[in-house]
Amino acid sequence: MHQVVRSQQAARRAGTHSTLTRGKVSGGGKKPWRQKGTGRARQGTTRAPQWAGGGVVFGPHPRSYGSRSEQGRELAMRSALSAKLADEALLVVDGFSFEKPSAKQCRGDSETLGSPSRDHRRPR
Repeated sequence: MHQVVRSQQAARRAGTHSTLTRGKVSGGGKKPWRQKGTGRARQGTTRAPQWAGGGVVFGPHPRSYGSRSEQGRELAMRSALSAKLADEALLVVDGFSFEKPSAKQCRGDSETLGSPSRDHRRPR
């Protein structure tokens, strides 16, 4: 059950972080200086990672953090319902029939069944 909760929390992450690689950074089309004869190290572009303003080598890129396992989710749900049943905190209702949909009537019916009503405007 813990793994499923963690995977659901991970799936909520946006995963929109991004960096520019050396190919995505603008500029740098010309060699900064000639290959030989200057005494400096050879360089191909000013947008290589070792340059200020250059690209990032292994930076983050957009991705999904979700991990799906249908079998694990079903197993976790079964485990949670079994635990609720063992604690006698599970209420199974065969069906409701309303003349017209009404939250007040539904709340009244749930209180008569023994389910505590919650005030959803108050933070838990």
